Amino acid sequence: MPDEEPKGVVQHLRNFSEAKEFNIFIFVTILVAGISLGIQTDKKLANHAVLVAIDYIVLWIFVVEAAIKILAQWPQPWRYFFDAWNVFDFVIVVIGLVDMARHSGSENVIVVMRLFRLLRVLKVVKFIPQLRVIITCMFASLPSIGYISLLILLLFYIYGVLGVLLYETNDPRYFGSLGTAMLTLFRVMTCDSWSEILYIEKNGCKYEYSAVDLPQCKDSQSFGWLAVIYFVTFVVIVSFIVLNLFIAVVTANMSAANEELVVQQARQSYTDAGYEPPEEPDQVRHMELIQVLRELEDKVEEQARDIMELQARLDARTQI
Repeated sequence: MPDEEPKGVVQHLRNFSEAKEFNIFIFVTILVAGISLGIQTDKKLANHAVLVAIDYIVLWIFVVEAAIKILAQWPQPWRYFFDAWNVFDFVIVVIGLVDMARHSGSENVIVVMRLFRLLRVLKVVKFIPQLRVIITCMFASLPSIGYISLLILLLFYIYGVLGVLLYETNDPRYFGSLGTAMLTLFRVMTCDSWSEILYIEKNGCKYEYSAVDLPQCKDSQSFGWLAVIYFVTFVVIVSFIVLNLFIAVVTANMSAANEELVVQQARQSYTDAGYEPPEEPDQVRHMELIQVLRELEDKVEEQARDIMELQARLDARTQI
């Protein structure tokens, strides 16, 4: 009996933390916190008593939310931290408590702590499944995007060095150094008036520089179709091909994130029905398949018995 009472309390806490009404209440609290923070950007209202009181109330609501969810995992409260969103919530609570307990009146400390309060608004993502999918996809894509970024950096370096070797004397404004050349190539990659740079290299700075930049044009050279090939190949490779790899990576990870959301919703359906969600969804499908096969086997045996009885009756009539 003594063990059953704590288990009952834990189950009630778990049901309460997962209840739709409780989550709606937390969602509204997050919105209130976001609106309050936006109002405090007005210097006249930054330290208004009502807004300060709202901040404290919101903070304690989040503290209670975290405490309930931690106790709902009893006797294994550390399971609360297995969920990345729970860790995010806990960090926000800790930062809020540090903000409340601070004794320093430094303006820099106050500004930093207010910036951290912006994290509360991000809690909205947790309550909107579609946003969770996007965030999950974004973090899952980071490793692959890192490799693609490395490839882009390599292409920038190659084309940057080549651009300095070719166009440094003709166009010191855009290719005067390797750093300047790489910034120029970034502009070309974004297709921001890149044709202007193309014509400077194609026709020579004497014909394309503005009156302000013309004093820099001391050795005008026309590179003709060589400049066209240089810029067109860079735009096609970097802007059209490599950047599309980002889309491919995000699309692949979006599918995986959607599948993960389906699994989470399936687990939540078990919880809503009052059952312990299974650890492995594949194992559940396997068990369901076994159950179907067993039911089919029972039906086959039943049909076999009926056929044998019918055969026995036919044999009896034949003998008569």
